[in-house]
Amino acid sequence: MAHPIKFSDAGYADEKWLINGDVGLCEKKRMQKDPVCGMMVDEKKTKFTSEHEGRVFYFCSPGCKQKFDADPHRYGHP
Repeated sequence: MAHPIKFSDAGYADEKWLINGDVGLCEKKRMQKDPVCGMMVDEKKTKFTSEHEGRVFYFCSPGCKQKFDADPHRYGHP
């Protein structure tokens, strides 16, 4: 029976461990939160990034990147 993938804190705000319940393996991934929609994005796999005030932001889709680029101050500051 397949188990859902779970994310748990690994000690850093932007670092997550991918846990695969089927085989019991942990794989370290660098996950970043898309500032527009809040989805967790694998920074090594996404093609959609923008830089704002010296910081790189990662996006799940071209639509989220486009919204960010139109108004980075709205999304780029917590």
